[in-house]
Amino acid sequence: MKQSILTLLVLVAALSLLCLPALAIEVGSDTAAIYVTSSPSGATATDSATGNTVTTPGTFIVYTTGTPTDHYITVSKSGYYDYHYDAGSIFTVGDYVTVNAILIPIQTNGYLSISSSPSGAIVYIDGIYKGVSPLTVTLPAGPHSIRMVMSGYNAWSGSTTVNAGQTTSVSASLDPTVTYGYLSVSSSPSNADVYINGVYKGDTSFTIGLNPGTYQVMVKKSGYTSYSTTATVNTGTTTSVSANLQPSANAYVQIASYPSGAAVYIDGSYVGNTQYSTASNPNYLDAGPFTPGTSHTLLFTLDGFNPYSTSFILSSGETRTISVTMVPVTPVITTATLQISSDPSGASVYVDNVFRGVTPVNLNDITAGTHTVLLQNIGYDDWSQSISFSAGQTVERTVVLSPTVVPTPTSTPIPIIGILAGLGACGILFAARRR
Repeated sequence: MKQSILTLLVLVAALSLLCLPALAIEVGSDTAAIYVTSSPSGATATDSATGNTVTTPGTFIVYTTGTPTDHYITVSKSGYYDYHYDAGSIFTVGDYVTVNAILIPIQTNGYLSISSSPSGAIVYIDGIYKGVSPLTVTLPAGPHSIRMVMSGYNAWSGSTTVNAGQTTSVSASLDPTVTYGYLSVSSSPSNADVYINGVYKGDTSFTIGLNPGTYQVMVKKSGYTSYSTTATVNTGTTTSVSANLQPSANAYVQIASYPSGAAVYIDGSYVGNTQYSTASNPNYLDAGPFTPGTSHTLLFTLDGFNPYSTSFILSSGETRTISVTMVPVTPVITTATLQISSDPSGASVYVDNVFRGVTPVNLNDITAGTHTVLLQNIGYDDWSQSISFSAGQTVERTVVLSPTVVPTPTSTPIPIIGILAGLGACGILFAARRR
């Protein structure tokens, strides 16, 4: 009986000793670690040796007792280029390899810079109006068709390929399609307004190039009767018009504004735009004739300026000068400004998950309301805060980033129970032999 008990105890002790290596592997005493972070975080990291994946930041456990295998780490995230890192194949117990993956956004757009000689051509890209040359537009990478048109010139067509993240330049030399003739207009007295087909073209005396054809010419000056005639312009020749203006008993106004270019309405009817003029060299918009003794309303409008209105009553034969200084419209501020810096600098700044730059940065297009601001920097904890912005407000933030505490792998000591059981069994066996 005693012999059976001794035999059983010996078997238990032997099994306990055989289990010790397995227990040591289980608790990680023969492991190393590969710690992977990324900017931005939330990427998928894959270990080529095992096929295992983790979400960054995360850790791969590497067993040092197996056959050496190359651990090639790939970090992937939608909208970014993959990041690759060879962590090696041979590890010793307790090794801790850190992989910091800075992900680069995938660019899908490029830029197309278009110019023409002469400039001012209307530009169509892929059949869609884009503006007037010269201009630069953002386009998806790939082939695009270009067409430029300009009055008096042959249309230009071409194609090009835009590469992502690059600027492609296209320049076109436009060929004239029309041979001009010229119209020379003078008057007595001079400095009279000249209208060709009802459109103001300048003051006498001047010469203008025109397409061949017949034109209606009107010469007007305050205090004088208007002069009207037709003139035929031929290719390569100059047609002259001379207007001998006669004094009039009717009343007129001479109109100017500072700045010039204001649209002028009299009694609700558009009469023209004010011309460039200075105190030393006045250049007026003439209007009339008006019936003496009657009241008239005068209105000025100009983008970016408050409208100005007044009224006037003229006497017989009177020519009155009306000059107006326009008052700018007070701009309505609808956005706020965020001035943010960090210690250390160079942190990526995200507003409502949209990348806006790196610290220090000044963002002056923040819409009024509450926005989430996020700062990320490799080796430091993310910083995030919800900030309320009011229109016209400037919000300043200086953020001290906290270094990321990297977890250190720990080893669990070999269970003492198994050792004690083995020693006890050996002691019993030794005592039995002595008997």
